[in-house]
Amino acid sequence: GWDGYYYVMQSHSWLTYGHLQSLDYSLIYPYFTLISWITGDYLFAFKFGTALLGGALVSVSCVFVYKRSGHWQAAFLIGSYLLFSPTLTFFVSQFPKNVMSMIFFMFFLLYLISQNRKAAISFFLLCVFSHRMIGGLCILILTIYLLKNIRWQWFIPFVLVLVLASLLPGILHFSDLMRFEGQFLTIPQFAPFSFYQIMEQDISLLWIVELLVLIGIIVASVWQYWKKREYRADAVMNRIVWPVLLIISIFPFLKMDNGSMGYRFFLVAPVLWSSYFSLNTVGNKPMVYFTSLSFIFFSFFSYRSYDPLKHDPPNDLYSIVVKRLNEQHQPNDYPLVIVHKSLAEMIIYETSFDALNWNPPTHADTDKILRIVSNLELFHFSKYLDRGEMNAVRKLSQQYYLMDETTWRVYLDRVYASNDANILELIHRGKNPIKDRPEYLTKGKKL
Repeated sequence: GWDGYYYVMQSHSWLTYGHLQSLDYSLIYPYFTLISWITGDYLFAFKFGTALLGGALVSVSCVFVYKRSGHWQAAFLIGSYLLFSPTLTFFVSQFPKNVMSMIFFMFFLLYLISQNRKAAISFFLLCVFSHRMIGGLCILILTIYLLKNIRWQWFIPFVLVLVLASLLPGILHFSDLMRFEGQFLTIPQFAPFSFYQIMEQDISLLWIVELLVLIGIIVASVWQYWKKREYRADAVMNRIVWPVLLIISIFPFLKMDNGSMGYRFFLVAPVLWSSYFSLNTVGNKPMVYFTSLSFIFFSFFSYRSYDPLKHDPPNDLYSIVVKRLNEQHQPNDYPLVIVHKSLAEMIIYETSFDALNWNPPTHADTDKILRIVSNLELFHFSKYLDRGEMNAVRKLSQQYYLMDETTWRVYLDRVYASNDANILELIHRGKNPIKDRPEYLTKGKKL
């Protein structure tokens, strides 16, 4: 996954220096750090811990469906589908923090429906302290329950917990609303098709089949909802909460590109939609058995849809870049390196350099900061730097160049002044950091 070295870096920093490299309160860090301490291998701990989370999410989804439906065939159906799902495999590999929060979220829904308030509040807190996105969904659901049932005695402690939690970095805060800036569309899109367009070059046949199956589940679930007239147990959950959750997971007016809000919400769609569908599909048992066994059979092939060469960062190339950086400069001379995410995390983990995937703080001495630039060639630099300035540019690999931050600023200013659209596009495509850290990330952090 693209964030793999971030978690490895955090565990390594905690066990080596006694603190996280990036201050962020989430239960995922003690989880990976504990496994790292037990195994003594940070990379293995991340892979093993991520696999455990994936298995736990499938298991919890089965328990949820069984407890709510009372039919083990329904649990068998959702378990087999999630076992097969290439989308879930991708989700688990790329976003383990989201996966952990989804595990707590399913328990939260289960105990909320069964009116076990203490357990529901406990898992609500676990969600909030795991991931902002799922924590936000929990807050939305609790708000619906409070407004519907008007249990005002729960409202004050609910708000108090949110205010206290917002004081910690990494927990929900009003500044997180800035994440929605630029995330909405005026023209609707259909999330499964948009996801296919994003992954089109790296998607397998079985993955395409799953997207078609998911579309079928969506259509069938909408039909089930409109057709059903009697709601068992919790009417608020069935009439309001489930539709809200399902709509959010494929909301047509959320932007869909790599890492966007809509993209992340869609990745939880297989769990949410299949849960709702399974809860209402127990009538034709032979068909349920046949479908479930088919999912299990194809799961022996569908896992290959996730291809590390296509879906993971080029870590072998990153290792070469890190090695050459270490050979050319000393951390005492240049305490900070500015470089895109994932490579920055490997640098922190494998060297004594600090690294940042945003512009350096405004008060920093740019002569003491290094910049690793990607996706540009030597002639792109020589177009705007004179011969003396070019002496500061060092080649690390075919795709990466090294220079001090002062030289980079001079170069970038000249590119902007010339309005060179071609080079600016290459800079953006290479994910070169050119923005300051936003407030929702700097909250509670030393700059």
